[in-house]
Amino acid sequence: MIILVDEYDTPIINAFNYTNPPIKSTDKENKTYYEKVIGFMQTFLGKAYKDNIYLEKGLLTGVMRVGKESIFSEWNNIKVYDITSNYFSDKFGFTQKEIEDLLDYFNVGDQLPEVEKWYNGYKFGKTDKIYNPWSIMNYLSNIEDGFQAYWVNSSDYSLIQNHIENLSVNKVIETLIEGKTIQKVIKNNFIFEQFDNNIELLWTLLFH
Repeated sequence: MIILVDEYDTPIINAFNYTNPPIKSTDKENKTYYEKVIGFMQTFLGKAYKDNIYLEKGLLTGVMRVGKESIFSEWNNIKVYDITSNYFSDKFGFTQKEIEDLLDYFNVGDQLPEVEKWYNGYKFGKTDKIYNPWSIMNYLSNIEDGFQAYWVNSSDYSLIQNHIENLSVNKVIETLIEGKTIQKVIKNNFIFEQFDNNIELLWTLLFH
């Protein structure tokens, strides 16, 4: 048996957004919505990946690796590949060669410079140019409509939006818009319980 779970962290993000702080209760008999979702994910993923005697391989994808919630603590033989990993770095989207072949196939090879402007910009590990598959496929399916920001309406940005209005964050973002660079510490794990009181975790979220 092979089990594939995409965006495992989406229910956790939604639970965090819809739980009034603090997200964890001191009353074990009266758990918050966030705690209930964490409990469900622990059981669901544990039964699927840890205690499943029929499991041959499993794949789990998500925006971030949720930390301090014991979701993965008892798993065996886990391999983690994130945005900084070289292994599989060319598998997170379309490569430059694949884009050139696709555009030639659809007889729009001359549009490569514009495609690069609109849909290129991802870097995974050692691979510099990775194109967003959703945007590329939508563009090629609707070439007559021209270039559009297809990806912008495909995700919920509330987790970022609720914190990006912070004045100190705005000033740093203005620095990036001006073409300058910044240095921030990026965490491997994202701890939701610390997010409201640690604005620096926003950069870990934005990075991933």
